[in-house]
Amino acid sequence: MTKLTKSLIISLAILSLALPVSFSLALDEEVIISTEAQREVELDEDVQPADLDISPPTILPDSLFYFLKNLGRNIQSLITFDPIAKVELKERFANEKLMELKEMIERKKSTEAIQKAIKNYESEIETVKTFTERIRVTAQENEEVGKFLDKYIQHNALHHRVLIKLAEQVPAEVLNKIQASRNLHLEKFSEVMQKLEDKDKIPERLEKNLDLVKGSSFKNFINIGMVEALKEKLPEDIKIKIEEKQEEMLGKLHEKLESLPAKKLEDFTQYIKKIGGDKIQHLDIIGALEGKELSDKLKPIIEKVRDGNLERIENYYQNRTTRQEAEAQIKEAQILLEKITNLITEKNTTIQEIPDAFRLVEEAEKKLTLAKQELEQGNYSRAYTQAIAVMSLAKNAIRIMEIRAGYQDSTITGSMVCSDTITPVCGKDGKTYRNICEAKRNEVEIVYRGECKTNIVCAQEGEKVNRNPILGTVERHCCEGLEETRISKSYSICKKPGVSFECKEDKDCPLSRCLTSTDSASRCVEGKCVVPRCEEPMVCIQVITPAKNLVTGECNIFSTPCDVPSGWIKDVSCGILQLQQKVQSQLQTGLEANQ
Repeated sequence: MTKLTKSLIISLAILSLALPVSFSLALDEEVIISTEAQREVELDEDVQPADLDISPPTILPDSLFYFLKNLGRNIQSLITFDPIAKVELKERFANEKLMELKEMIERKKSTEAIQKAIKNYESEIETVKTFTERIRVTAQENEEVGKFLDKYIQHNALHHRVLIKLAEQVPAEVLNKIQASRNLHLEKFSEVMQKLEDKDKIPERLEKNLDLVKGSSFKNFINIGMVEALKEKLPEDIKIKIEEKQEEMLGKLHEKLESLPAKKLEDFTQYIKKIGGDKIQHLDIIGALEGKELSDKLKPIIEKVRDGNLERIENYYQNRTTRQEAEAQIKEAQILLEKITNLITEKNTTIQEIPDAFRLVEEAEKKLTLAKQELEQGNYSRAYTQAIAVMSLAKNAIRIMEIRAGYQDSTITGSMVCSDTITPVCGKDGKTYRNICEAKRNEVEIVYRGECKTNIVCAQEGEKVNRNPILGTVERHCCEGLEETRISKSYSICKKPGVSFECKEDKDCPLSRCLTSTDSASRCVEGKCVVPRCEEPMVCIQVITPAKNLVTGECNIFSTPCDVPSGWIKDVSCGILQLQQKVQSQLQTGLEANQ
């Protein structure tokens, strides 16, 4: 984890102290959703005793006969001698006590009775950890230990869901107790895994078992959130591997959403409104999805989900945010955005190498502009919320630079030290490098993502090179002596350096892809081929828009998206180029002044 990420986590942690676990607690509003969407929510939130392999509780902690239930548990424990069988028994007791707590909250028992049930549950999950210490072998050495650990992970993923839901149902005076239980549960969960499994095997076993847990079509959304919370309880040497698994889980969620019909995607937007949990954490996951290469079908859905989530966060801050607080949040967001932008510039990273990070930076720049506009208009809660969105997007861009490119702590200060992250790329020298950072350190141009393969036919002049992983391979590259010219979001075309596509009429030009339409011919303008402006609805708000001329390669900055003329295409790398030139100019001015 980089110093930059650590500082961000600290900032978000401080922010979260002022927030309830779920904004629905503060909003006091009933969210109405469709029957199908409600069913999806219930699949992820409504954990029943049978899901934990136990019977429904009949005697609760406030019963006069509860001592008899505990007596029976003690006798079972005394006559169980095998260490693995004993820890399995203790884990079953923990499941029972969680369901007892759930039942008491649903029956609206007294605060004192609920607090007693919370204490019972906390005591039992600590006992599970204590008896785990008596097991002298790991899951890799003993099959029975592996079976227990698999079941333990599946059950405790459900514990996490139950505790999130209970936080929305308890009386206000008990909320802090439930939050403390969630924190303790995550600590013991991580400690048990570390005791029973080799550290380098934890991420794989965790992902495998989360896939097996019951849930909705969208369960990966809440699983990613749980892994994020659990990750903070694990040592640094495990976190980077956990982050890689999170990236894989995010990819699965993206693929799942892309495969769904329009009606099911609408259910997803309503699911996010209703599902419990930390809305800022939800915003981070949505931001990570925005960094993906989204289809025309999915992109507006993700934007709708993001805007709905921001609206709920804004509602929480309504009439609670001063101008000074909004200004401070905007300043913090701007500093973070400048850091990731400078990192991209320093490492000479291109949009072809890490398109996700570029898209997130572009979106963050737009939201920062909106935050400043809202501030000047006196909409302080909205300005504050937009700044939170900027930080979320920037955080995900940093994560991408770490996980996919392999940049580590000292790379932010300038030296080229790379992580052990395995996201292979093929260099122009025909060798496979562990990640982008490794290739850059060896001063090798990256040809494509993935390991080098033989017998790949290079693209000739005028041929298209796919740069969209959703549409197919990204391995093919231009033949020697040719360079890629990006003509759309998904494709580049090979041409000779310094040569534009010449034409007499439109039919002489290559195909291009609009973001919201099918392939169509480029236009012939003054003997040069240019991509036609895609016809799509556009709100011309005051947002700085970097763009590139497709004929000359010139970069420029326009006041609004609508000001980008025909023959130009929006390109965030131009914005970074302008920033780089500005920084270089300032440095030169400073050197001259010192002389």
